Amino acid sequence: MHKLLQDMARNIVRKDSKDPAEHSRVWRHDECKTLLRNGNGSKKIEGLVLKMRDDTQGMGPKEAFKTSSLIKMKNLKFLHLRNVKLTRTYKNFPDLRWLKWERCFLKKVPAGLLTNCLVALHMKLGDLEEFNPPMVLNSLKFLDLSRSYKLVSICNLHRLPKLEELGLNYCTSLSHVCKTIGYLKNLSLLSLAGCTRLWKDLSNQKCVNQLERLKALCICGGTPQQPLFALPQSLSTLILSHSSIEILPHYADLKMLQSLSLNCCPKLKSLYAMD
Repeated sequence: MHKLLQDMARNIVRKDSKDPAEHSRVWRHDECKTLLRNGNGSKKIEGLVLKMRDDTQGMGPKEAFKTSSLIKMKNLKFLHLRNVKLTRTYKNFPDLRWLKWERCFLKKVPAGLLTNCLVALHMKLGDLEEFNPPMVLNSLKFLDLSRSYKLVSICNLHRLPKLEELGLNYCTSLSHVCKTIGYLKNLSLLSLAGCTRLWKDLSNQKCVNQLERLKALCICGGTPQQPLFALPQSLSTLILSHSSIEILPHYADLKMLQSLSLNCCPKLKSLYAMD
């Protein structure tokens, strides 16, 4: 949204009431902190944004907020947190449509945080060690766990039957992708840039090849040297930039391929034509 329109919309929201708990959207840092600290959540709040400074900036330990403050926001649909720590139970957590939680402290996804209404989940730069959906999420279409440097495995992906885009860029510790990724019939974009450990296990290569409807695949910076594994025939976009491949395999089966990126591949010696 253009900033001018954004400012106009925010002014309209703030004119409704002087009490932030009576606003439909709350984005001002001081107001968000006060609401969460004092437990002043209300049913009128539909969107909330709270971005705390990083610990590395000399702010000391993260300030913790109780989940009970958010649980009171029964109509909360959009939640954007950064470097925020939540404590206590996630039971009866709001039915979010969109959740962006950057630098999340959680090591695993707790039951109750994700609901069947969730459409988009972004948890970049967090402490996740395992991603295992605690329930079937029939509405989830977008999942981004990029730069989750501690993430080792993703499991039970069959619980995300409608998933369309999966971002795992630079999850450098990732070594296991559940074979149920093959059940994701709607998955059209898969980004695995920089996932260097992933390709040491041949079973992970087979999992990618099972994605019969995949349109775009990014494996730049993390591909094995030789040979490059078989890829889904449905691909229209393939990004292999910043990889160490020396010879591009003859992908005669990629009849749908329209775009191929090989930027910054210093070891590339031979390029085969794709019939």
